Amino acid sequence: MPLLFLNREDVEALLPMQECIEVVEAGLRVLARGGAVQPLRTAYWMPDRHGLLGVMPGMLDGLSEEEQPVAGIKVLTVVPD
Repeated sequence: MPLLFLNREDVEALLPMQECIEVVEAGLRVLARGGAVQPLRTAYWMPDRHGLLGVMPGMLDGLSEEEQPVAGIKVLTVVPD
């Protein structure tokens, strides 16, 4: 699969700020009513202790009665070089 690079203008065109605000608001409402699982971030040293692996999972009930729950994970590597 080819890698897709998006610049700032691409992101702004595909992800309008007002829609982002509405979705974040809805997500925070689900979180406030206890409909989210947001574990603490976990970080692991690489075997040579030269880099770090970060794992940030989360699950959210549907934002409305019609929507399905969602789950996602952000994985981040930090290597100084």
